[in-house]
Amino acid sequence: MGSIKDIIRNFWAPILCALAGLVFLCAAIGARSYMRDLDNVADATESYLAARLSSLDRVIEKAMAPDTTGWLQLERLRDDEVVYKYVFDTLQSWSNQFIVVNDNIQSPYFTYQRLSRPEYGLQSPLATIGDKWEFRNIGPDWYAVKSVTDGINRVIAGLQICSVGADGQISEINPALHLPEFYSIRQLTGYTGTEVSVDDEPLFLIINSSPDTTHLFANSRLRWIGLALIVLSMILYVPRRRKLVPWLVISVNFLVFFFLARYWGSQMSDSARMFSPSVYAGGSVWSSFGDLMLLNILLIIEFVALYLIREPLHEWAVSDVTKDKRRCWT
Repeated sequence: MGSIKDIIRNFWAPILCALAGLVFLCAAIGARSYMRDLDNVADATESYLAARLSSLDRVIEKAMAPDTTGWLQLERLRDDEVVYKYVFDTLQSWSNQFIVVNDNIQSPYFTYQRLSRPEYGLQSPLATIGDKWEFRNIGPDWYAVKSVTDGINRVIAGLQICSVGADGQISEINPALHLPEFYSIRQLTGYTGTEVSVDDEPLFLIINSSPDTTHLFANSRLRWIGLALIVLSMILYVPRRRKLVPWLVISVNFLVFFFLARYWGSQMSDSARMFSPSVYAGGSVWSSFGDLMLLNILLIIEFVALYLIREPLHEWAVSDVTKDKRRCWT
């Protein structure tokens, strides 16, 4: 064994990556107490939401231009934003779309009955949107919506907040809100949680969807970065010490980290599309696209490590000790 100075000189890159990874993991653990405070989570969500709605307010001002003939031209409108422009109650143009059966806002209190299911009407949910931001269920999604009119032009804008799953519960929160894991969004009535407000008006609630959870890492981004840095430190270590025993130990660690990453991914199945079975499901083993990607990353890393120790592996395979063991087995 060399001195500490020699070890640092020869292994400074793996040591640096490993220390950085530990720092990120410790930061994720430290964020746990903060993220478990519902008020802190609601305040952070409120700030992200206010920034997006402020941007959408500027889009509404641009869409309220007096041009009644040209198509609505809105650059840089995000996929989770929807803008409809009406002229004299007639839909003139739009950017993105609400998933609704009826977008007619001429008669907000007139209900079209469905002959097949008369208990459901076709009243447009867009007809009663007010001039302040509110939380509305429009089709399969929940939006923060607002309507602005000058008597001739009317602009209805919405920011998608979340979607409704097959079980009727709110799921797939908009990533732009940066809502941590184990938290969800609910309407103001019927639930207990912390209010998220816009312009001093409550919009929806933040609730802890798993109040009894004892998860160690609260911040998924920090823990993924920490894990990646530790894995990188092991990859950098292999070519500096091309021995069989270190390679075997590191290979076992790769497997442990692989199953740990799969477990973390399963915790994110409701908030991350990559780990959602609704996007990709290859069976009971690879239940998401993220699982498949993790397997491919593991195989690539293992093959790279195996390639780096090919010479000592070959020497071990043709050594006399190995030949003697083969004779004993035969």
